[in-house]
Amino acid sequence: MGQTQKLDKEILNNYFDDLDKNDNSFSRNVQFYGLVTDAVGISPFWYGGNYFESSILGRVTLLGSGSEDIYEFLKRNQNLPKRYSGMNDSEYALSYALSVSGFLLLSEIRNMDSLKHYYGGGYEIVMFNDGEFQKVGDISFVFWNSSIHGKKVNLGLYKIIKLSYGNHLMFLQVASPGGDGPDFHISKSNFGLYIVPPIDRTVVQQEISALRLPELNSKYTCHFIIYDKGNNNLDVIARIEKTVREEKRTFSIEHKYPALIINLTDRFWSDLKSEILNID
Repeated sequence: MGQTQKLDKEILNNYFDDLDKNDNSFSRNVQFYGLVTDAVGISPFWYGGNYFESSILGRVTLLGSGSEDIYEFLKRNQNLPKRYSGMNDSEYALSYALSVSGFLLLSEIRNMDSLKHYYGGGYEIVMFNDGEFQKVGDISFVFWNSSIHGKKVNLGLYKIIKLSYGNHLMFLQVASPGGDGPDFHISKSNFGLYIVPPIDRTVVQQEISALRLPELNSKYTCHFIIYDKGNNNLDVIARIEKTVREEKRTFSIEHKYPALIINLTDRFWSDLKSEILNID
């Protein structure tokens, strides 16, 4: 392909046909999936991998070392997340993707099985927005432990993970709180930062030292409540919130060096407990 020739589906299909003809270890193991814009419009392309038909998602294409685990997860979880008022279709689709990535993160935190199978270490979501594909950042994942005693619910923060991007780096900020109830405290010693560099360059220490990290508050806050259904049978419910105006934020994290303070509105606290008590 010439340097000025625009990539289209025909060129890609010819390349994939050549891979089939070669039939070597590379062509048997490589997998591609994506979307290309050409004269026809936006068209999907793929090579290798697997797919299955989902009753709620339609055709799902799976590639990579985590394919089998993702397949089992999606087959077990056939329920769509709750649709909160004001969500448009794109936001609702994003809320499902955020729910899936949060469940995968929780599983990874528990047993690290994903890392043993060469995937994980954080999950990224790409959406088509304003005429281009964009990574979705500015996300906080908040994991809660809960126990139910009659009509009483005890809640405790388990972990907070913030996903953000800057200077072509992915940041994972991880905070492990202590305490129960609406007053929480995160000490500096329980706060960690993990940086995922791009594959095309090395990140030097001076670059890391000069970073200005975003706050843990995010546009999207994804709450995952771990609860016991009985006989130590654990399950999780998801609650996805989008904050447009700061004064409307129901869950916030305040920096008070060297600690972080969690602030909740009474409405958030009561709604969260009510959602747990009304689990089917």
